[in-house]
Amino acid sequence: MQRRKVTLKLYPNAAQAALLEAWTRLHCELYNAALEERIDAWRKAGKSISYYAQQNALPQIKADRPELNELGSHALQQTLRRLDLAFAAFFRRVKAGQTPGFPGFKSAKRFSGFAYPDPASWQFMQHGGSGATLRIGSGDAALSIRARGRHRLGPDAEPNDITLTRHNGQWFVW
Repeated sequence: MQRRKVTLKLYPNAAQAALLEAWTRLHCELYNAALEERIDAWRKAGKSISYYAQQNALPQIKADRPELNELGSHALQQTLRRLDLAFAAFFRRVKAGQTPGFPGFKSAKRFSGFAYPDPASWQFMQHGGSGATLRIGSGDAALSIRARGRHRLGPDAEPNDITLTRHNGQWFVW
């Protein structure tokens, strides 16, 4: 199966843009907290924490921080996977003798976005020409955002995953 990347521009209204910013901040906080947990475990006990250990701690984290519940479990897991990939790249560069670049903490401005790895919590609906709607979440709390763009992959093509990113104050979905 071929994987192709399609970029669509999102047009959120002010309330939707504020909600996307808040969700990005929550993902950034999760990323930084997971990074701090890994650093502290190594400094204090000399043990490394795996992605799976942090993923298994997510239900407790969501119980302590109920605002994370609206983000979806798969999106939170993808943020932890993003940190795990940063560590994997770091250790690969150390092994190769390159300049390693330890994964660092990110500010909310430098945290560009978040991803949904499967279509369980989002839906993409194309409307004729180049208009579309991206629906994130389910029920009454779902967020429907206008999008513009069209993929050229054929009528039967369906996206597997999406990444919402902020670039120069504008929102895009890949």
